[in-house]
Amino acid sequence: MNQSLNDQLREWLKQHPELTPKKPPTIKEQVKEWKQQAREIKEHSKKKKKRDFEQKQGNFESLSESDIKYLMGLYRPTYSRKKGGAFKQR
Repeated sequence: MNQSLNDQLREWLKQHPELTPKKPPTIKEQVKEWKQQAREIKEHSKKKKKRDFEQKQGNFESLSESDIKYLMGLYRPTYSRKKGGAFKQR
């Protein structure tokens, strides 16, 4: 009796192939799928970086040489310690 149930199940699965259990993907297939997903993510991030860079270029503000020196602190007073421990301006 057990044999006949197995036979019936096989016949039924032949009639309905979409219900047969699928084999798990091999490691090779998984790696291939992972590479494809990683490639899509990289392309998306490159496009985003390029778009952000182009937007920043549009808002570029040119600074004069004196403005740059001021921002660097070139014109600030400099102090040093002398013998008594007090700060003195150079």
